Amino acid sequence: MNHFGHMVVGGIVGLVAMLILKEFSLPLVAICLLGSILPDIDLKQSKASQIVQPIAVLGVAFLLYPFFSTKFGALAAVVVSLAISAAVIFLVLFPLRLKHRGITHSWKAAAVFSIIGGLLLGINGGIIALLSYASHLVVDRI
Repeated sequence: MNHFGHMVVGGIVGLVAMLILKEFSLPLVAICLLGSILPDIDLKQSKASQIVQPIAVLGVAFLLYPFFSTKFGALAAVVVSLAISAAVIFLVLFPLRLKHRGITHSWKAAAVFSIIGGLLLGINGGIIALLSYASHLVVDRI
């Protein structure tokens, strides 16, 4: 199935869960849609890779910024943090592609994504993250 089909199935599963949980928010929709395509991050040209790579660069830069802000001015710290994080993400981590339908297509990965969703958005975020990720795994096996 292509990314659009996974997003439709994951979106429907997530929206039904949001109705049952009686909580609807844009962050929940975002984690739902991301979870529905995230298992395909192991494909170089997948929508998941295209979405996650910039987010990963910004996330690593966010973690590096406090260190560099004490060494440089604010603007220089932003530039250096972004440059280093882009180099790490694009030159080191993402070229080390995993086997398609390997670890990212596992229930362990679904559990990790659910924990991240729960930490970011509370228990309902964890439930939505798990269900949307699981929808991808189930549909791939049909």
